[in-house]
Amino acid sequence: MIDRIQQAQKDNLLTPQTAEDLTRSALQGLIGEDRQKSGAPEKDEEVKKSIESAASAKSASVKISSPSETVEVSYDSDAPVKVGAGTKTATGTDPGWRACCALGQWEFGMAGALDPTKLAGHKYAAAAGPTGYVYSPKVGLIDLGHLRDCADMMKFVHDALVGGFTTLELYEGSAVVSAIPTKADERLDLAAAITYVESWAHELRTWDDYSSFSPEDIPSNIMGVEVGKRALKAGGPFDAAVDKEVDTLVNTEFKARSKADTDSVLTKIKSLWYKTTIAAPPFTLLRRNFDGKTWLAGMAFDAAATFAWLKPDAFKPQYGKFTYTMKYKVDGKSGVTLTTMQAETDALQKKWVTAHPGMDKP
Repeated sequence: MIDRIQQAQKDNLLTPQTAEDLTRSALQGLIGEDRQKSGAPEKDEEVKKSIESAASAKSASVKISSPSETVEVSYDSDAPVKVGAGTKTATGTDPGWRACCALGQWEFGMAGALDPTKLAGHKYAAAAGPTGYVYSPKVGLIDLGHLRDCADMMKFVHDALVGGFTTLELYEGSAVVSAIPTKADERLDLAAAITYVESWAHELRTWDDYSSFSPEDIPSNIMGVEVGKRALKAGGPFDAAVDKEVDTLVNTEFKARSKADTDSVLTKIKSLWYKTTIAAPPFTLLRRNFDGKTWLAGMAFDAAATFAWLKPDAFKPQYGKFTYTMKYKVDGKSGVTLTTMQAETDALQKKWVTAHPGMDKP
């Protein structure tokens, strides 16, 4: 079983995270462990007993881990018991991800243009909600799959910070927070930056496949971070809040065009931004967007607009508050961190432009 999972990952049929989760599940089955019993460690009765014992001692330290969380408890003399500073791990279902999207996929029966008035149905940890593309005359093509995934990751990271977790094991890398802000707005800003960096790491890790640094990827990721941030700030059920914020952003602020107009855009960008091939996968990018600026397709109804939050630099003020280390190689290089990610991006851009002059712009 495990060798089949490893082969499926090598064949790009499974993401590294999915392969890891399946392998863990298979091993749990082999040793007879109940796969359904893993949960938040601080809710386990044995954990509670350990914490109580530690608290009654003169000094003690307890660390308990589950597949998704680690809780540390320390006690020294008359100092108060400290709970937290543990690890929160992203799993296949929390926050989850959607199998989407790549320019040209609609030519092979997958999601394409969407009706911007029918985008409701977001579900956290269930990878649900309409995915595909909407076009805005202000900011260009919007990938709803990327947007939703980043909104969900925003919630995951923020909830972890609120829960006192300072180490976050995410899909693409590990983030370690130096200090969790006490103010709600500052926690949201920090969570937003970590979420953006995680999405950036995905573009680097998947280089140079058929969708890495696709023209709409980075802007769509940032839009998802913003939607998640607004939804969390609004409060209430997260899924409903995301639906509301998506509608406000896409239709009210970005003035999204009709499904028919988006179809026209998708037709226009063929052979300009992407092309179809007889290889597998059957589509490939002709242009890649490395700086995260929004790209317009050159439609008659385009009316470019700028938004202060819709740019990678908006997250830079938070970069000194956490470290981030990628788990996977970037173009063969290991150990890429937040401090080197821009240099790696610049190197990939230079490599791309050398082979494809001028194809890093609309």
